[in-house]
Amino acid sequence: MEDRLRIVLCVAMGAGGLSLVGILFGGIAGAFAWATGKSPGGQVGHRVLQVAAGMFERNLSRTERGAIVGAAEGAFAFAVLGAVAGLWSGYTNQLQILVYIGVAALILAASAALCGALGYCLVWAGGAAIYTVAGLCCGLFIGAAAQGYWHFHSGVIYGTLLGGAVGLVITILVRVQK
Repeated sequence: MEDRLRIVLCVAMGAGGLSLVGILFGGIAGAFAWATGKSPGGQVGHRVLQVAAGMFERNLSRTERGAIVGAAEGAFAFAVLGAVAGLWSGYTNQLQILVYIGVAALILAASAALCGALGYCLVWAGGAAIYTVAGLCCGLFIGAAAQGYWHFHSGVIYGTLLGGAVGLVITILVRVQK
């Protein structure tokens, strides 16, 4: 393949692929932020919101507006990152760089969305959130013991996830009863 074509295709793949990650992460983050009364976003997001608001025949809710602004900002930021990664990958003829950066961006966005959602849930739960924290800690210790005693691989990870899930269920049940 010709060098210029490879570089252009890598830039397009990087910008397009990572912009999808940015749309998902930015949309989720923006919806949560705007639903709680904050109005983050830059010029790109607010301009896209103005255009999108003109297309709908009804007024958009705060959550919908936040999702639009966040998705536009995320798409723009991640597309720039993807284009730079694609340029680097295409120029050096190492396509695995683009794959590594794409996977890393996906894991980073998913982790940030998960931690943000967990944070919102813990704030919603108030004092009952101690059950989730206790579940995480107990699961960690039980998983470590299982890993050491029975030579169970990845016991810490599974124990922490299971303990956190049980603690989260208890937290939700306690909070709903109030």
